[in-house]
Amino acid sequence: MDAAERLFAEHGLAAVSFRQLAREAEANVAAVHYHFGSKEALLEQVLLRRMVPLMAQRTALVRAGLVTPTETLVEAWVRFLVQPLVDLIAREGVQGRAYVRLMWRSHSERPEWTEALSTAHAGNDARVFQRWLRDALPGLAAEQVQVRARLATRLTFDVLAGNLKANKLIPQLHQFLCAGVGAE
Repeated sequence: MDAAERLFAEHGLAAVSFRQLAREAEANVAAVHYHFGSKEALLEQVLLRRMVPLMAQRTALVRAGLVTPTETLVEAWVRFLVQPLVDLIAREGVQGRAYVRLMWRSHSERPEWTEALSTAHAGNDARVFQRWLRDALPGLAAEQVQVRARLATRLTFDVLAGNLKANKLIPQLHQFLCAGVGAE
């Protein structure tokens, strides 16, 4: 799974063959193909192994209501969006960054598929997280809130995916996302 995550993140689904995946993972090509059936099924499993726990972590933060005294609900939502990814990169280094880069690539190249995957497998957690943002922006239509959430998510992946000095950009990313997501 780590090998597939790295290869898909670097080259994209279309550019990676089962032969490359097997070689990188030091596995038998037939076994990889038999176990997953298709590259798309493998990609799905690679994404889900981190996506579901990350959404659960965000939901736990939302349910705990961990808003600091100086934070607005939008600022807390942005922190809940960004911090689990920053923690993943800090904890897992190159492999954590590979996941973030893969999510960036997936959101860029296959946005509908990626969103459907998230909804299907992290559905309740994703709904709780989205509901928090809708509650934070009561003056906006649900569609506008959803667009802002998508843009914030994609920008977060974009900044964290390829920038080795992303930690220095986190305060600016947070400020920019808060201003954009919370704009009147």
